[in-house]
Amino acid sequence: MSGNLGRLEERIGRLEALEEIRQLKHVYQDGVDTRWNTEKPSDVTDFVGRVFTDDVVFIAPTDDEGTMTRVEGHSAMVDFLTEHHRRSVFSIHIVGNDIIELNGDEAWGQWSVLVPGAGPDGSLWYAARYVETYRRTALGWRIASSEQFVALNTPTSPWRFMPARGSLR
Repeated sequence: MSGNLGRLEERIGRLEALEEIRQLKHVYQDGVDTRWNTEKPSDVTDFVGRVFTDDVVFIAPTDDEGTMTRVEGHSAMVDFLTEHHRRSVFSIHIVGNDIIELNGDEAWGQWSVLVPGAGPDGSLWYAARYVETYRRTALGWRIASSEQFVALNTPTSPWRFMPARGSLR
């Protein structure tokens, strides 16, 4: 009986870890979305601490031409996301098709993402795949590395923005 209980605890621990990583990814996506978070202040330093390891490596595009930028460490990540929020008028990151593999206190994952977004120079549709590693820390799971592989980046004509409003609750 104790062997079955141990296996059950192991299986539940695995499911909890997978769900914590999924929640982490969704917290990240919500934190990089712009214009949706009008009711809460954006503390980028706190956000980076809650989502990434201190030694994070983050590789992402920075323009419509596909120029990739490599960001390393907590402070560089704060600078990168502060600039993202400054130049992005609107974005919503829609992720799915997650595959996550656990290996003790480390994990690997990939996600598909579709992002409609707009900045001062126009709007775009963006599709990519995130390939990431995660590490369990004393504070919980964190993203240790993230690289985006862009499949589509399509500029479109300017969009009409709806006025920002508060919650309907």
